[in-house]
Amino acid sequence: MNREIKFRVWDKIDNCWSKDRNYIEDDGTVYGDCGRYEYELYQIKDAIVEQFISLKDKNNKEIYEGDIVTWEYKTTKGPYPMAVEYLDDRAAFGFCTNKTFMTFEDLMDFGNCLTVIGNIHENPELLK
Repeated sequence: MNREIKFRVWDKIDNCWSKDRNYIEDDGTVYGDCGRYEYELYQIKDAIVEQFISLKDKNNKEIYEGDIVTWEYKTTKGPYPMAVEYLDDRAAFGFCTNKTFMTFEDLMDFGNCLTVIGNIHENPELLK
């Protein structure tokens, strides 16, 4: 199975996504392009790096750590917005609901029930 490893970068100072040209050095220094300089990468001093979780929502949109998704299934009373996160002690991506961490592996049997509706940086109000 081929798994595509991809990341996106949020620049906390400029409050914007770095474009597709991101570079992370071995020491963790992040370089990107948030449109500040045309065709030139610059160091993003306060960056949040989020990983593609290798799943797409029901609209074929890639799901990343930090996205806000809704999960609708015929037995749920949702949709309930939930933030995608990585839980170290489970070594898995998923989301918390009612103090329970559900991994995406737990949800594989439910088919395409997830929809990306925003992210925690641009749309934090969706989680309220």
